[in-house]
Amino acid sequence: MSKISTITFTGKSATKYDFDVYDINTGWKDDVGVVYVVTKRYKKSYGKYYHDKIYIGRTEDLKERHSNHHQQDCFDSNSANCICIHMESNYQRQVDIETDLIQGNTTQCNDT
Repeated sequence: MSKISTITFTGKSATKYDFDVYDINTGWKDDVGVVYVVTKRYKKSYGKYYHDKIYIGRTEDLKERHSNHHQQDCFDSNSANCICIHMESNYQRQVDIETDLIQGNTTQCNDT
């Protein structure tokens, strides 16, 4: 699994969280706990990359969750091409970060 880049997302609390960016089709070998943001990454005409946030979630087992996601149809219809992951093994911290990000960002596939 090759990391494409890194990105920072900001939650409602103004807390900034660093994420590693991977291709959406990356195969995960380990069950790792993460907060993740599914995005559509694209390049602007002047060369800088941007991410449209499609879905914000968390899991204690990225390998299982990513291979069988309940929002896959929504990801496909929004041309998702990246998954950004923030490693976090503590369950309560995952919940807190996910909540902060969902409340501070607009996505196409999170239930609001």
